[in-house]
Amino acid sequence: MKKIISFFLFTVVSMTAFAADPTVQASNIQFTSATTTSLSFSWTGGNGTGCLVVMHPYSTGTSYPSDGTNYTASTTYGNGSNLGNTNYVVAKTSASSMTVYGLTSGTRYSVLIYEYNYNVITSY
Repeated sequence: MKKIISFFLFTVVSMTAFAADPTVQASNIQFTSATTTSLSFSWTGGNGTGCLVVMHPYSTGTSYPSDGTNYTASTTYGNGSNLGNTNYVVAKTSASSMTVYGLTSGTRYSVLIYEYNYNVITSY
């Protein structure tokens, strides 16, 4: 008579489900005013629950945000999360206008606005 010994190993894996990507991105960025150290602008929002606004000096490359990452935003350039290559998060917002401070006089900047959908997952 053969004895069969069975055992099972289980690994508990935390899974995160991301919300569907927005299908309409922010557009129509309008620069409304500028000083030597600040820039005000507005945009037309897409269909996400919010926007991640990123700025970087025009001369540096663009670094992109990653799904599932909670970024810190600051309207003072350089104080928010750095995505790499001095691409700083200046806003996480559902608004459609803002002013960024702490810019360097004589530097050209790129403004990138990423629509996102936020999804809160409850784990049990």
